[in-house]
Amino acid sequence: MIKHLLLILFILILLAGCREKDKPKDLLEEPLYMELLAEVFLVESYVEIMDQREKEDSLLNVVFEEYSVDRGRFERSHEFYQRQPDRQEARADSIRRMLQAERDTVMQIRQRLREEQERSEQEEAQNR
Repeated sequence: MIKHLLLILFILILLAGCREKDKPKDLLEEPLYMELLAEVFLVESYVEIMDQREKEDSLLNVVFEEYSVDRGRFERSHEFYQRQPDRQEARADSIRRMLQAERDTVMQIRQRLREEQERSEQEEAQNR
């Protein structure tokens, strides 16, 4: 029984050590990775909604250029972070909440602009 426990403990230590070795040398820091992942989500959504598959690569290249990160480095970092499913799910949820908040802000601004436009048009109509 003790041999089995020691064997299991040894295997767990070995696996933990291997995980750290699998960490890419050029790993993106988590905040930068999350910003890029959010941008990738946006590009993928745009491509799907607008049926623009042929533009996906060029749009992603623009994103990576903007952040001065090459695609390979992002992909290596993504693979590393994907190996942490619970934490990756939390990252994705955080990004979804952030994007939802940004969308809500844009929608509020649009609504205010519409209301201002309507008021302006009504005032113009009254002044005629």
